[in-house]
Amino acid sequence: LLAFTLFGVFVWNIVQVSSSISIGKPSMKFLDSKVELPMNVSNPGPFSVDEISTRIVVFDEHGVKILEGATEPLKVEPSSALQTKIVMNLNISKLPVENIERLLTENENLSIEANISMFVFPVVKITGEFKYELPWGAPLHELKIGRPKFSSYNVTHLQVLIPISFKNENRFIPIDTKVEVRIFNATSNVQVGFGYINVKAPPTSSFSGNLTTLVKLDRSTVSILFNDKLLRFKVEFAGTYGGASLR
Repeated sequence: LLAFTLFGVFVWNIVQVSSSISIGKPSMKFLDSKVELPMNVSNPGPFSVDEISTRIVVFDEHGVKILEGATEPLKVEPSSALQTKIVMNLNISKLPVENIERLLTENENLSIEANISMFVFPVVKITGEFKYELPWGAPLHELKIGRPKFSSYNVTHLQVLIPISFKNENRFIPIDTKVEVRIFNATSNVQVGFGYINVKAPPTSSFSGNLTTLVKLDRSTVSILFNDKLLRFKVEFAGTYGGASLR
């Protein structure tokens, strides 16, 4: 009877520890390009739980791995709880350009796979795999770069106004970046203008503004007075949300 009781307590201990494991909402540190997931483990039973290890992998809708991280082996004493963080490195430079552009501009569901293993005293190893989806809101959803408007500035320059708008539909990522525009003469490919605008959009907010720059009038650009289709625009994004660029 005693052995049966001990076995029942042991199984109960295992079930309680396994069901107590929870992973919270991610937080992002853009300065060092890290994503942190808080993890909580409770052990209400009389047996210690050793070598708890967790590995997390995040994929986009097309199966491309975006993030990966793991914890160091942890231990939870009887009748205690543990709080820790799973740190994942966000290396955007290693992602294909098309994946970066899609994640920045399109909403989708990310797939999260978690593998957890632990040893329960005396020597029972338990492993588990969890899969769930995380809705991803695009930080630059519905990005629109409007048609430039030209106006006279002085005898040597034209002023160009370019409307820019988007919705930050991400719940975690604030946008704090700089939007740059370089203006080229389509015939000579000579740069004739440059400008930028600082853009800030907290999570789940919208941005709308105008980028204003000047275009120098010389022999290579005088033709824009008659036909603005001869201008070619290139817009580059560079920000604190991982150093990603969208062209």
